[in-house]
Amino acid sequence: MSPTQVTQEKISAYLATSYSVQIGKEQLVLKIGEASPALVDLFAATRTSGAAYLTAFNPHGTMQSDSDNVQANAHLMNAIRQAGYSFFEGSSRADQGDWPAEVSYLILGLTLDDAKHLGTSYRQDALLWAGPDGVPELIVLR
Repeated sequence: MSPTQVTQEKISAYLATSYSVQIGKEQLVLKIGEASPALVDLFAATRTSGAAYLTAFNPHGTMQSDSDNVQANAHLMNAIRQAGYSFFEGSSRADQGDWPAEVSYLILGLTLDDAKHLGTSYRQDALLWAGPDGVPELIVLR
């Protein structure tokens, strides 16, 4: 891994987080490094082969006000819609600790390069990426 501005403590926190997505009546929970058969099924059903999981909350892992987070995430959601991607709303929650949940989006069909660009434009430390195998991986952006 190349040098990063993201501390090992933050990376450890991202690794110890559950990333959930509401798809109809089903809740899909993604864990970094763990295969998700349900995600593979979603790819098959939507004829996609990859997805990014991203938020605009708390840029660079720095706590922001609720109103700033809601506004930034609304802007992200509009950008996703305007680009024509299918997406599902979700929530990332630390498995332990007191970091508040962050509203996030599972964006289908987004290439890894486009996901990196989008995440960087919203000043995120990292995002989740899953390819056809349905194994989410942490992509550090800075």
